[in-house]
Amino acid sequence: MSRRVGSERIALVHDANAHIEAFQAEIRDLLESFGLGDAHVHVDSMGDAPDIEPELAVQAFIHAVNEAGESEAALDITSLHEMADKIAKRARKRINEIRTTIAGRVFEPFAQPIVDLETGKIAHYELLLRLPDGRPVEENVGFAESTGLICEIDYAMTEIAAHFLRDDFDRPSLAVNLSARSLSNMAWSKKFLALVADLKIDRNRLSFELTETYQVKNSKAANAVLQKLRERGHKVCIDDFGAGSAGLHYLRSFDADVVKIDGSYVRNAGRSKRDTILMGGMISMCQQLGIRTVAEMIESETTAALLKSMGVTYGQGFYFGKPVPLETLKDKSKSASRAA
Repeated sequence: MSRRVGSERIALVHDANAHIEAFQAEIRDLLESFGLGDAHVHVDSMGDAPDIEPELAVQAFIHAVNEAGESEAALDITSLHEMADKIAKRARKRINEIRTTIAGRVFEPFAQPIVDLETGKIAHYELLLRLPDGRPVEENVGFAESTGLICEIDYAMTEIAAHFLRDDFDRPSLAVNLSARSLSNMAWSKKFLALVADLKIDRNRLSFELTETYQVKNSKAANAVLQKLRERGHKVCIDDFGAGSAGLHYLRSFDADVVKIDGSYVRNAGRSKRDTILMGGMISMCQQLGIRTVAEMIESETTAALLKSMGVTYGQGFYFGKPVPLETLKDKSKSASRAA
C-alpha cells in the first residue's frame, strides 16, 4: 500500500522482511526504464512496534505526526519514529493500568438520579464510572475510545448493572453508557448481545445511552445492535444531543426512545435567547417524533421549572442529586425524590 505524501515523497507500507537495498535498486531500475536514471533515490524505513497492539501503534504514530505538525521543531523520519515510540510506550503503560483497573474491578461505579419532571419521582439512575475515591474518568474516555479500551469498559459496566439489578428486583432502574466505538466493533457487539440475551432481569429496568464522543462509522451495524436491545425490552437514549455534529445524524440514523439534551444548552436556558430557542427546537422535534427528552446539568429549581414548562420529560443534575456510590442505592430509603 502506497500513498503520495509530498511532491517528491511517497509513503509505502511494506512487509517486515522486505530488503530495503534491493527495493531501492528496484526503484532505480524502474526510473531508468523511463529515462530518469539521473534521479536521486533515497529510502527511509521505519518499523512498527511489534510488542504493542497494531491499533495502538497506529494511534501513537498519528499522535506523533500531529504533535510534530504543531511543533516548531524540524523532525526527520528518525526523530518522528522516536517520538511515536515514546508516545506508544506511554500509551501502553496507560492501557495496562486501565485494563488492570477494569479486570480487577478496582473502580467504584457511581449513579446519578434522573427525575420525572412532572411527578418529581426518580425514574432511574445513570451509571457512571469512577476511579477509586470517586475520581471521575472524563480525561480517560477519549483515550479509551481511541485505543478500543472503551469496549472493555462498556462490557464491564453492563455486567455491573446486570448484577445489581439481578440481585434484588426492587432496586432502582439503571442506564448504562455505550460508546459508538463499541457498537462499531462487530466482535464486541456479538459478545455484548450474548451477555444481554442471558440477563435474568426485568429488561425495562436496564436502559442504554449512546454517547456521542466517537463518530459512528457504520451506522447500520450500530443501529442493528440498538434495535435488538429495544426488541428485548431495553430503552435506548441518545446522549449529549446537540453537543456535536453527529446530533441530527444520530437522530436520523437511530430509532431511540429518549434523547438527552446536552448540558451546555441547559445551563444557558433562560439566559441566552439563542440557546433557549435552539433547545426549544430540539424538544419540539423530539415530541413530533414521539421521543421523550432528558435535560442534564439542572442546578436550580428555576431551571427545572422552565424545562418542565418547555415540555422536557426528565431532569438530571445537582438540583436533583449528585452522583453517589452505586452500593448506597441498595438502601431504598436513600432513593429520594424532588419535584421540579
